[in-house]
Amino acid sequence: MSTRALILLVVFLSVALLLLGLAAWTLSEEARHQRRLRARVRMLAGDELDDRPTISLLRQSYLQKLSPLERRLELSDALQPLRKQLDQAGVSRPAYQLLLFMLALGLGTALLTWQIAELPVAAAPSALLATSLPLVLLQVRKQKRLQQVEQELPDVLSMLARSLRAGLPLTQSLKIVADDMDGVVPAEFGIVYTDLNYGGEIRAALDGLSERVPSPTIATLNTAIMIQRETGGNLAHVVDQLEHLARQRFRFQRQLKTLTASNKVAAWIVGSMPFALAAMLELISPGYISGFFDTELGRLLIYVALGLVAMGAFVLWRLVKVEI
Repeated sequence: MSTRALILLVVFLSVALLLLGLAAWTLSEEARHQRRLRARVRMLAGDELDDRPTISLLRQSYLQKLSPLERRLELSDALQPLRKQLDQAGVSRPAYQLLLFMLALGLGTALLTWQIAELPVAAAPSALLATSLPLVLLQVRKQKRLQQVEQELPDVLSMLARSLRAGLPLTQSLKIVADDMDGVVPAEFGIVYTDLNYGGEIRAALDGLSERVPSPTIATLNTAIMIQRETGGNLAHVVDQLEHLARQRFRFQRQLKTLTASNKVAAWIVGSMPFALAAMLELISPGYISGFFDTELGRLLIYVALGLVAMGAFVLWRLVKVEI
């Protein structure tokens, strides 16, 4: 590697670390707020259990269909975060298969970058980006699913409250919601009902629901159910109040999206401007941009520029994303 290429690589890493530090500093208060909220919900629920993942009866039935080696891989502690992400995204695929696909994708990208692009310096960053691409797509699907959950919750809670006011028990009310409504939340309520119908504990079933659907409204509903089970109370009234809060929260989210729409459009324009400028320069003066691909230093500069654009797009995306 030449001295100039090494200097450019050091500059790229320095700028990348600076941008990541800026993003971490900007989002640190939000992360602390989310941790305080989760700790508060756990304290109100009186959850003195350990943090081991709960395995529902349906999950156990699914694991029985796997081979001993697949079951051992699926239950390993190292794959627990990936299993959680798959459950929250609503993807019914073993975690070890996704991990193997990510490793194969990263290795293939590294070989293509090394052999075809003839740029060994970019092999590791390209492999890292290719490996993380399935995780990014999984996160996008998870966010879409959570948005659908927030949209469905008011109507689902309204039906659940009506069933409880009619004198039906909680399990039967959950079954009515699962049978009479379509969507993510009714399907999840159907899983809870099936767990309870198979003889599972209500705390384990509700903990599984909270893991699959990380919504504050669902966490509050689980807390209200456990408090009502232990001390009594009017659960239908509590669900009514939650339905009102969920509807107000969804309405506020829609208003917030409207208010931040201009900032998101500006972020898209800023992110696409380098590519539009490069295309315009190539059209006006053929060979002005494509000449960078003829030399090793030019290809390195292209990869550095793409990396900086990706870092800037990530920081802009996190700045315009507001968590409530």
